Amino acid sequence: MDFLQIDKITSSYIVPVILFLAAHTVIFITACVTIYVRVMTRLRELEIRINMVEKNESEIFEKLDKLLESSHRIEMNMLNKKDRDQK
Repeated sequence: MDFLQIDKITSSYIVPVILFLAAHTVIFITACVTIYVRVMTRLRELEIRINMVEKNESEIFEKLDKLLESSHRIEMNMLNKKDRDQK
């Protein structure tokens, strides 16, 4: 076989291989970026949901504290009234 024939055969295979590798590299990078964007979007969504739940919980705890405080006031008023009635 002549050296020029080997060179022609090799060069005819190199271009498709380079195109194949370039295409797969682009596909791989696109897939990585897509996965990253989806993960970051889900994390932001989760953070927003957690903040909403924490806000709701804090509002509920404030309401419960107010109820407890009013319950103590009512109890104290009843005890005071009972003490006055006994005197």
